[in-house]
Amino acid sequence: MRSWFDKSRSPIGLDLGSHSIKLVQLRRGSNDGGLWSIESAVAMPLPAELPDHGAARIDVIAPMLEQALKQGAFSTQEVVMALPSVDLKYKSLRLPEMNVSELDDAVRREAIDRLGLTEGKYDIQYFDAGKVRQGDENRQEVIVLAAASATIKHHLDLLTKCGLHALALDVSPSAIFRALVIPSEHTPPPTHIMIDVGHSGTNVVIARGNQIVFFRTIPIGGQQLDRAVAEHLHLSCATASQLRASQRVLTDQPADLPAGVGSAPDSDTDHRQQQAVASAVTPSLTDLGREVGLCLRYFSLTFRGQRPESARLMGGEAACPLAKNVISQGAGIDFEPVTQLPTIDQESCQSKFPDGTVPAQWATAIGLAMRHLTQKHRTRARSAKRGATRELSTHEAAA
Repeated sequence: MRSWFDKSRSPIGLDLGSHSIKLVQLRRGSNDGGLWSIESAVAMPLPAELPDHGAARIDVIAPMLEQALKQGAFSTQEVVMALPSVDLKYKSLRLPEMNVSELDDAVRREAIDRLGLTEGKYDIQYFDAGKVRQGDENRQEVIVLAAASATIKHHLDLLTKCGLHALALDVSPSAIFRALVIPSEHTPPPTHIMIDVGHSGTNVVIARGNQIVFFRTIPIGGQQLDRAVAEHLHLSCATASQLRASQRVLTDQPADLPAGVGSAPDSDTDHRQQQAVASAVTPSLTDLGREVGLCLRYFSLTFRGQRPESARLMGGEAACPLAKNVISQGAGIDFEPVTQLPTIDQESCQSKFPDGTVPAQWATAIGLAMRHLTQKHRTRARSAKRGATRELSTHEAAA
């Protein structure tokens, strides 16, 4: 097992998504830029019929996770895991200004009331998004997140069953930000928007400087796109998914295809098929772009007209040929697909990934592995337990 004093290797970052398991371990590179190298990386698809919650889900996932651990030959049993978005409740709250201990208690009370929680049955944490103006008053903007204690226990049981030691249970917004943004001391702080288009939904994260100030999950992802294609072409969802996967290449579009569609088809049949898939997924992508635009509008109104300096598109479904153009048009900002992670030494990726780069869908797993390595990011949620003045550990979460 890796020693606590061995800072050259990270814990395992475990991204347990709705569609796949991803595990990654990092190693301190020999470069002078503070970058990390990929030590081990394993991805494994999950079965389509996987139960959504509970012990039945763990029974299916546990042997697959054990297989992935053996395949990756990881040098540690220490792990940082993200709670799946489907298991989180969250809401932005605007509270009067107060000191930290008062804020902890106020967030707990407001979360129980506004999210309809049963006291004692949920773990509540929050991001302090900073001060905002509401009329003539200064207010405190916080993003509160809650997960059922029973759900947390199920995830910890899964890790224990596989012989892993949980250093922390994290949330995907923190992980995405760590992987994509290098800490900055610039004044004024730069603003970033990042959207992670996954299988079951899309995570929208907006950060100002080293601080997350907005988070939302939009229930539009690859699963909805598969259903749209299946309905449009009278296919099964599995066949529709395979068809979309065959077209999921980001390239410069030829002149005879709609803007954003990938490389030219080899035949008239392929051309018609590509056009049909594009027609099927465009309405959902348009809706997604519109929802992202509403997120930007909320941010702009809350933080008085600020506009992100960078807009980044990632996730397994971000490679849908139409995604960049349609989402950018709907959101009113030009998103750039993530092809490299600024925190990762690209030379280390040559043997780990087919094209020699870190696929954008690995950002969450890599950010999880970085959790105990980056001290400058203000991306960890505070506990809102009564009287808490520090972060909640996984062992406290399980209690």
